[in-house]
Amino acid sequence: MLITKPKRKPKRVRVLIDGTLEGAEGTLAVRVRDISEGGALIETTDTPKTGDKVRLSCRGHDLAGKVLWQRGAWAGIRFERPLQNATWNEFAAMGLRVGAPRNYRPDLIPEDEEPIEVSRRTIRIRRTASGR
Repeated sequence: MLITKPKRKPKRVRVLIDGTLEGAEGTLAVRVRDISEGGALIETTDTPKTGDKVRLSCRGHDLAGKVLWQRGAWAGIRFERPLQNATWNEFAAMGLRVGAPRNYRPDLIPEDEEPIEVSRRTIRIRRTASGR
């Protein structure tokens, strides 16, 4: 029996957009990591507090909202009003096509392989018989 989670509604799009977040404690530089018609996931060095009312400005749009959660450098913003179709289509067109290959299996990489440091993440590269 296959058990899956239902897809989240509304649909989210992964993006990488620089912007600013204005709140009670001032203005912060942020990076929008994903966006939907109802909210956004942001990354910043100084996250706002849960419950703060904020205004996210990016790509010429000012989006009023509220911080629903924050964890480390990440925070979730819910917009006061859903994005209008034209605005949503503009952000959706900026969507990134990223992800691991479907056959990626980190559990199959031997623990004795030498780790390689790649931008704050440690990965292990498995060499095939051909040496690639």
